Amino acid sequence: MKRKLTSKEVIFQFDFKGEDMDLSKDCVLHEYKDVYKEIEEIVLHDEKGDLNIYLVDEFSKDKINDLISRIEEILKGKNPPKDICYVIYDNEKAPKVLILKNGMAVKLKESLEFVKEEVYKIILKFYSTSSANDKDLIMDELNKKRSDLIEFLMEKAKDEGFDIKATSQGFAFMPLKEEGEAMTTKEYDGLDMLLKEEILGKVSKLKSSAQDILDSIRELEDKYLDKVKMIMKTYLDDKSKDIKDQYYKDLNGDEVSMNYLEFVINNIIDSAVDNFSGELDDDAEVIDKIIEKFIVNIIADNSGEKHPRVIFESNPIVSNLMGKIEYETQSGTYATSPSLIYGGSLIRANEGVFIVRISDLLNNAGSYEYLNKAIFNKKISYDFYRSYLEILSLSTLDIEEIPFDTKIIIIGDFEYYNILSEYDSNFKSNFPIHLEANPVIRICKEDMEDIRVRLNKIIKDNNLLQITHGGFKEIVKYLCRKSENRDKIYFNDEDVVRLLQRCCIKAKISGKNQIDEASIQKITEEKSIFEIENIDMYKEGKVLINVDGTKTGSVNGLSVVGTNNISFGKPIRITCVCYKGDGNILDAHKESKLSGKIHEKSLNILKAYINSLYDKYNSLPVDFYLSFEQVYGNLEGDSASVAEVIAMLSALTSISINQNIAVTGSINQFGEIQPVGGINEKIEGFFNLCDSISTIDGKGVLIPATNLSDIILNHKVEEAVRKGEFSIYTMNTIEDAVEILMEDMNWSRFMEISNNEIKRFIGKKK
Repeated sequence: MKRKLTSKEVIFQFDFKGEDMDLSKDCVLHEYKDVYKEIEEIVLHDEKGDLNIYLVDEFSKDKINDLISRIEEILKGKNPPKDICYVIYDNEKAPKVLILKNGMAVKLKESLEFVKEEVYKIILKFYSTSSANDKDLIMDELNKKRSDLIEFLMEKAKDEGFDIKATSQGFAFMPLKEEGEAMTTKEYDGLDMLLKEEILGKVSKLKSSAQDILDSIRELEDKYLDKVKMIMKTYLDDKSKDIKDQYYKDLNGDEVSMNYLEFVINNIIDSAVDNFSGELDDDAEVIDKIIEKFIVNIIADNSGEKHPRVIFESNPIVSNLMGKIEYETQSGTYATSPSLIYGGSLIRANEGVFIVRISDLLNNAGSYEYLNKAIFNKKISYDFYRSYLEILSLSTLDIEEIPFDTKIIIIGDFEYYNILSEYDSNFKSNFPIHLEANPVIRICKEDMEDIRVRLNKIIKDNNLLQITHGGFKEIVKYLCRKSENRDKIYFNDEDVVRLLQRCCIKAKISGKNQIDEASIQKITEEKSIFEIENIDMYKEGKVLINVDGTKTGSVNGLSVVGTNNISFGKPIRITCVCYKGDGNILDAHKESKLSGKIHEKSLNILKAYINSLYDKYNSLPVDFYLSFEQVYGNLEGDSASVAEVIAMLSALTSISINQNIAVTGSINQFGEIQPVGGINEKIEGFFNLCDSISTIDGKGVLIPATNLSDIILNHKVEEAVRKGEFSIYTMNTIEDAVEILMEDMNWSRFMEISNNEIKRFIGKKK
């Protein structure tokens, strides 16, 4: 049913009273109320740990901070997270993972340094002559027997006329002259052959004796050193008891830590005993290497955490996400060690919650792949470094994988979710929970209180001026317009922050100490340069359009142009001419391949509707030629289908169309009018056009009745409606549109005229 809207129906009404609000109360973001409940259930009760989450939401810093703080509250019900570190056992190139009780990693590292220092001290004491009498007696006896054997060899050599010298290969024998001096090489060369052979024979026998004596010395050393090693082992075991007692106290009896230190002490003692030679100068370097190979590299120190952590990774490159291994140059080559292993944000979030944006993951090569592997294997691996190291031909570490127990929340939009669901076979199994944050809030007292609290928090956090009640109403109006519904608001924190910052500047420039209604309107209702230039095209007559009088086959339609950030209404002239034909609708854009799929669909619906108006058994004897005048780009959508029908019916009947009323609306095959988008921009676009090239008095727009709740207009249009200068009409059917756009024409009279015209066409030849 056609009707003209009253000013009360058009002007935005908001009567919420907020004087009794508690602005200091904690506010849960409306869009996250259900999300928090789902997350709490999953985090606290998903014992298997497989229910990772894909959260559909728009990103903002405030939302992330709020999400983190809420999840932290949830995690307060869980035990403190364990520490993670890498330690060395037998192979210093193969670090192993130790999972320790909360706060034990630092204590273990300190205790290890204590153990290494104290064990080193008792080893040094054993080498000193005063520390182990039994050892000294055995070593003295060994040294005496060694000296006796060597002295025996020297006496035997002297009796045979030779001097003896020790070398690195054993002993060297020098022939002596009669006076007891060593024979020179020249003197030896001057001897006759028989004497030389005699000397060589004696040397051969002496070497054989020397070898026997050396073998005896080795046997003695092995025998006596074994005795000393047994004493050393007993001594070190006994002295290490005090060390074990001390670290037992320091570690509060932690079994995992104590077992590791027990292994370290036993390994150092056994290795020191095995490498004992009797001389500290010879053994010192070996002892240092034995002790210094043991390290504790803390990968995750949770000593300051009372509950598992929530980590948001804003820069998820692979090294930030998974961790890294650093390398140093040693003697011209690259080398690494277990102490150069570093953990990533996934490890820091272990047992807690890890949050990341899907766009950030996909924009960093390898990050999404390695995160998926970690989730699938429930382990974090450093294998991502292997390919790089193989290219450089570096020997790296054999690093044990770290057990991984973290809840993952990925934030993204529907498009990413659909793409990953289709092309990643593991996506739905890795992220089986799909949650949605709904930023559209229905207006009610409770939610309006939450919005006021959120605005107050934004003002406080950004050091802005306070908002008056009228300003708050204008903010709500702006947010309703964003949702395109009077009963709902679309709240995006970043948009609101930017808006209030600009409004605060306007208010200060105007000398105000609060953000009022006028300050907000200056920002929300300002025209972009593109809109101003568009209006100028009409004013200069470069775009032809009539907003006064009547015209046959020409109707003023309404469209929206622009981008996601800037959009405005642009009136367009839709024309139609008709000739005898076969009931076809020929659209200039479609014929020129400038028509989108939805627009092409709407043309087929128009054809069905027009033919159903008249003869269901025969085609109309008319072809309609439609054109969107001076529209040179691609045409998409069906919101002009009512305007197209009116232009076609006008062309058929030669009934003029009122040019002072523009129309928008979609139509189905039964002639029912369907809602369209961008209704406010369209209304304001025609209003601005009329105000620029003519006058707003007597002008108006015709819109679908189902768009009534979407009307949220700027104050200038509302004022014109209130004064009765500008009108807004609604329609439910094409009959309504005909009666409004074709002056003094009712539907039955119109059908009579159109049927007569069709009969005339039937009687004409093509």
